[in-house]
Amino acid sequence: MWFNTKLVALASGAATGGSAINAFDNALRNAGIADFNLLRVSSIIPPQTPIHRLDPAMGIVKGVGRMIPAVYETLITDTVGETVAVGIGVGVPRGSDDSGVIFPASGSGTGDQVEAKLKTIIDEGMVSMRRVGSYDLRTIIAEATSEGPWTCVVAALLFFDDDLTPLVAKNLVPLSD
Repeated sequence: MWFNTKLVALASGAATGGSAINAFDNALRNAGIADFNLLRVSSIIPPQTPIHRLDPAMGIVKGVGRMIPAVYETLITDTVGETVAVGIGVGVPRGSDDSGVIFPASGSGTGDQVEAKLKTIIDEGMVSMRRVGSYDLRTIIAEATSEGPWTCVVAALLFFDDDLTPLVAKNLVPLSD
């Protein structure tokens, strides 16, 4: 195995830019993760993995271009006045050595609407598909109303191993039950 997950961290951000790609880069900056190359992975969190949140007040994590596995969702609009939101949800089985699930959601509308969508998706993934009796749900949401020219929202869950964890250690806030 080439990557042994030590912890995961949720991050989110929103920003504008003169182009779609600059709005995306600025949203990554706002989330504190613009200094990484994100490698999109699918939807499983290893059993007993600690889940944290990146503290946006701590600034950009100095990833110096390192590649990092991530589940992320982004939405970009150039429609002035449109509210957009994205989110990442994590379902973690309680008292179990089973894997959890990570799902993204996005849409035109509020963060509350995206969070409700995430709860439905995660519940289906945990209860209906995996037959998990009880689980904890963690979410992170980004929402913005476009003022033009381009607005981007991004939410991400990043996987950290022993080599990457020191880069982010001072930026982490534990998530409690």
